Amino acid sequence: TRAGGVLPRVSIGVADLLPGDDDKALMQRADTHLYHAKAQGRGRVCISV
Repeated sequence: TRAGGVLPRVSIGVADLLPGDDDKALMQRADTHLYHAKAQGRGRVCISV
């Protein structure tokens, strides 16, 4: 900002826990969506449901 404040920007990947998922599968899906959100530009959320 003009006053020198910080404007945080985030990209987020979100995934639902599916039946039979373990922690690794859930995190891999969320991570995939995080990188997809980053590729789309700043301030994005990509969700897997």
